[in-house]
Amino acid sequence: MASWGPAGTVQAAIPGWKPSTSGAEPGRAAVARQGVSPMTTAHAGLTAIGRAGRLVDMVGGGSAAKRRPPVVSPAFPASSERPLRVLIVEDHPIFTELLLRCFHRHEWVEVVGCATNGRDGVVLASASQPDVVLMDIEMPIMDGIEATSRITERMPAVVFVLTASATPNHQTRALAAGARAVLPKTIDPALLIGHLQNVYLERAASGDALHHRARRVHALH
Repeated sequence: MASWGPAGTVQAAIPGWKPSTSGAEPGRAAVARQGVSPMTTAHAGLTAIGRAGRLVDMVGGGSAAKRRPPVVSPAFPASSERPLRVLIVEDHPIFTELLLRCFHRHEWVEVVGCATNGRDGVVLASASQPDVVLMDIEMPIMDGIEATSRITERMPAVVFVLTASATPNHQTRALAAGARAVLPKTIDPALLIGHLQNVYLERAASGDALHHRARRVHALH
């Protein structure tokens, strides 16, 4: 369950996790409370998220999952009006920790919360209004398919489903629920960051278009 800080800000949605306010690696407390050492976590990272980028093309059919997005540096973008807001909905604390470590290097990515089931994910999405939701499928209380459907019906967030076992049925249902793509949990972190960069650029382009239209309307008056 999520806990809330001043002015309704999300403080934690998994045990021991808080948004990082220093240079320390985020999520370490959550992993420690699960009895997992940093070395074990690092090994899990190599096994679970860093070694199988080749599997990206094995899931998602003809969806965006098959397109290899550009790889970016931690410094991207040079300047921005605000970071890309990301919500993680995942019931496995170690995988959540891996995602937090991956995003910690990229200042333009802001993790606005973490939830451990679909129901809490919907609540947190409504409260934090993320740009992107990273959604697991198999979770307690409410699965990721239903949560994706509810989120995409209510807000313009882009949902990427991350799963360890993407069956054709899962892929079809996730895409029908509004997910942009179904990606393997073994995705190369650089490819995942590339997908987020695409969303960031889309949002920036949309904002620029709105800004130019507003200026034209103002000039006419």
